[in-house]
Amino acid sequence: MKVETTRFGTLEVDETKIVRFTQPILGFSDCQEYIIIEGPGEGKIYWLQSCDKPDLAFIVMDPLQIMPDYEVRLDAAEVEDLRLETAEEARLLTIVVVPDDRSKVRTNLKAPIVYNPKTNLAKQVVLHESDYPVQYYLTETAEQAPVGTADASSDA
Repeated sequence: MKVETTRFGTLEVDETKIVRFTQPILGFSDCQEYIIIEGPGEGKIYWLQSCDKPDLAFIVMDPLQIMPDYEVRLDAAEVEDLRLETAEEARLLTIVVVPDDRSKVRTNLKAPIVYNPKTNLAKQVVLHESDYPVQYYLTETAEQAPVGTADASSDA
């Protein structure tokens, strides 16, 4: 399958590698199929490239890299929806926002993407019962935003 992208050109993709969202990413209801492209940094950063819109790609990362005790509790319906045999086999990704001011690079720990690498099913889960912030700054110079805050430039 060919996927047209504005950042990476035309990509030839094995259809079995397409990640299908059981529910779309918040704010992007017309895009449910993506591919994961490894970015720089030896597996620390990835692109989540839409198969539906050539110009839509999210930078994503594994939140355990920055917060080793980060935890997402899935309910039985979410485990079933993603066809997970156990919640532990899920892979977690969070969307990274990179504004012009690089000291404000941040990730959304409140609404991670839960991905089943065996079935290539994914969904964004909002952690209503957690204290994780919507904006978790990744740079040492930025102050951490209060829990649950967001600004207009957040993608998710």
